[in-house]
Amino acid sequence: MLPVEILREAVESYTPYLQASGEMHDPAFGKPTQYGTPYHSLCNAVLARDDAGGKKSAHADRAVRGLEPALDNVIDPWLPPTASGFDGATGAVGRSKHKDFFWPPILKTFLILRDSLWLGVPQDEDPDNAFKIQWEMFLGHVAAGEPFPYDLLKGAKGVQLAELGLQSWRERRWLEVPELEPSRTPQELGHA
Repeated sequence: MLPVEILREAVESYTPYLQASGEMHDPAFGKPTQYGTPYHSLCNAVLARDDAGGKKSAHADRAVRGLEPALDNVIDPWLPPTASGFDGATGAVGRSKHKDFFWPPILKTFLILRDSLWLGVPQDEDPDNAFKIQWEMFLGHVAAGEPFPYDLLKGAKGVQLAELGLQSWRERRWLEVPELEPSRTPQELGHA
């Protein structure tokens, strides 16, 4: 049996313990362990690079999903330590946070994915500046004497949506988009 086949069988045997978050739960502990997630992610990246066909995307997906919780464990000092081993005589679970041991599999996973799987978006032509395009649209409406459909309030709503999108991503939760209304009209400010 080739080493890659042994790796494939081992990875597949642990797949039922992979959580939706990308975190690997150890079957003996039933919870995340110190090294399980980053090394499972690395093994999947290796298989994704070497596989062909439909399995490649499944392994790549698992590798990418494992990167986020592995990085969270390294970066967030407030996360509780995970199981890192147990005493064979008593069965007591030892917990620690050896963050330095997480970096090699995280970096290797990233490099494998970057070099072999993540393809750049082909560009046939240089993209035009979105601000310039909208400014040209505005000038066309001015020249035609027509009202421009995108006023300052619509611009503020776009900024509000972008900020809430970033906040939602950081907090990993859905956010309500509150109604945005001007507090004062241009006439009230004396600019009309």
